[in-house]
Amino acid sequence: PGVKDDEYQWDRRPHRDRITRVDESTLELWKSILEDEDTPVLDSRMVYSVTREAEGVLRKLAAAPRIKELGLQYSQGWNETTDKKKGYFDTQWAVPTSWEDVILQGPHFGVANPFAKQPNPTLKHNQDWSEIDLEALPPDFIPATAYKPNRDDPSLNYDVDYRRLWQDNGVQVSARSVYRIGWRRMAATTGFRTLYPAIIAPGSAHVHMVESAASPNQQNNAVLVHSGAALSSVLLDFLLRSSGTSDIHGSTIDELVCPRPSDLSQRSNTLYLRLNCLTAAYAPLWEEVTGTEWTPEVPLRKGEERRQAQVEIDALVALALGVTADELCMIYRTQFPVMRKYDSQDLFDAHGRKVADDVAKLERKLKPGQELGEDQRTWTHPQSGATYVFEYPFRILDREADMRAAYERFARELTEDNA
Repeated sequence: PGVKDDEYQWDRRPHRDRITRVDESTLELWKSILEDEDTPVLDSRMVYSVTREAEGVLRKLAAAPRIKELGLQYSQGWNETTDKKKGYFDTQWAVPTSWEDVILQGPHFGVANPFAKQPNPTLKHNQDWSEIDLEALPPDFIPATAYKPNRDDPSLNYDVDYRRLWQDNGVQVSARSVYRIGWRRMAATTGFRTLYPAIIAPGSAHVHMVESAASPNQQNNAVLVHSGAALSSVLLDFLLRSSGTSDIHGSTIDELVCPRPSDLSQRSNTLYLRLNCLTAAYAPLWEEVTGTEWTPEVPLRKGEERRQAQVEIDALVALALGVTADELCMIYRTQFPVMRKYDSQDLFDAHGRKVADDVAKLERKLKPGQELGEDQRTWTHPQSGATYVFEYPFRILDREADMRAAYERFARELTEDNA
């Protein structure tokens, strides 16, 4: 049994695997996940593992190295209340001409996607945002923002007063001057995902409902990419979800786990970069970490290929952390009911595009043997204005089967490399 049943209703059925017998080893496990070393074992908070099988995975994860060993530096960005009141920025919709004028908010981010959404000009409410068309992104694309920097007040210095970081040589730099991993602070523990880590381009700021992490050595961002790839995996999301936290700070990220760098992590790092490096603003990062030239063909843009890359990251992280394919699929099946529901409904066309909701709704109303006409399968993206024709056959993809296939392939290659 998981959080929800196959009908996506809360699964309240009694089951023996729901019973957790708490002994000293259980408390030590909870402490290792949630508490610092000074907390007495008997004072540890409870981890929410749902089933005993899930607790077994938590034991494996608890034995892994922690992200805090990487020495990441964290920034909370502008305070959306006090810094706005001081006059550092104002509410005003705009499409900035430079990353120096970008102030990012939580909805800008998806999992391994810095261009998930942008605010609409109407700014009616906190859900007045539209999805960004990744296929149509020009190399110089900058997302629309709801806040505009104020550089007209002589008593303030927008560019100097932003949060600062320490370099290895002891010199302070603005957090805005480096690549960072940013995430939405509020944890949606029963939603599609809990953690939404994406790479932030230099120059941009963010508000305090986003937090970000930078490499301790800003001249070597491989550590940053390595941590971002791990954070994007369902296993680390599960670990975070099990902690019951509702607010994801840097201290929360520090206690999550991260595999040691290896050939496996090099693969996941490259995939993570291909998901994030969608515009030329990310070319220096891609070229630094991979040693190859960035072109507009490098990033993954279509729905199916982006989904597959994340599936492979999940498999690679699981393999590196000693979690089996069965355990990985069990975690997905029991802990991520919203993702499973979407996976059971999302349609992909012959070109690997995710079929737009408007077209998918028409498809679901058809009787067996019927097909939509080309005009019904033609759709214009509201953000980019680009027109797409979704081509048959339409398919529903099987995430568990894909994770198993990726896991088995990487495990086989790893065995062959070590032979």
